[in-house]
Amino acid sequence: MVRHAPVYVQQPVYQQPVYQPVYQPPVYQPPPPVVYLPPIPVYVVQPQQEPCPPDPCCQEATPQQEQPSPVAAVVVAKATPPDWAHTFGLGFRFGGQVENTNWNHLSVGGELLFRTSARTTVEISGEYQKGVNNDLDRFNVPVGLGLRIHIGKPTWVVSPYLVGAGVFTYARTDLKATVDDAYYLGGQVGGGLELRLGKRVAITADARFDGRVRMDDPSTRASSITSVDGRAVRVAKAGDAEYGGIFRLGAAVYF
Repeated sequence: MVRHAPVYVQQPVYQQPVYQPVYQPPVYQPPPPVVYLPPIPVYVVQPQQEPCPPDPCCQEATPQQEQPSPVAAVVVAKATPPDWAHTFGLGFRFGGQVENTNWNHLSVGGELLFRTSARTTVEISGEYQKGVNNDLDRFNVPVGLGLRIHIGKPTWVVSPYLVGAGVFTYARTDLKATVDDAYYLGGQVGGGLELRLGKRVAITADARFDGRVRMDDPSTRASSITSVDGRAVRVAKAGDAEYGGIFRLGAAVYF
């Protein structure tokens, strides 16, 4: 048997490749452009709710609004006497008059009253005045429109007042041989008291200054008379004034 000598085979040697890193700059991609789109409106359709039937269960589910508590109102009534405001009245009066011409008179008359408020009264009056202290017969018929202003409280039983009036007067004087018809225009100012008896009746008393001026001239025949029964007579002419004091007491019933 023939033996061969061993043959040695050299093993190959492998070398790992050495990788050298190569630097490369990073590449940035630009962001995509921003596109703004308008908002899309979204409509929500609310379902219509049918009215709740008159069912006790449904009524309990419906919220009820709270009712405000009632507030008591306090009303303060005015202290005015009843049945005295805005009422009509009819009255009568009598009085006396003293004048600067010695023609003193006694008078009787009536009046229509309208109480426009608790403090004011409109009067429309008419009188018949008769001379009492002269040998000649003379009478006057004055017609006046006046206003009374009560200066006290409306609740007073005795109410003081101020008064003013415009007066037109017709006068006639008997001169025996003829008569003298005269027309005067004048006024009155003064004050008085009103006593209220209940709600409908009032008694009044006042004093006034009364003055008037003759508006026309006497007739030729009347002005030519200078004496009557041996007494000198002076007939008043246009512009002649008569004045004096007049005092009245009266009563009225209001409706």
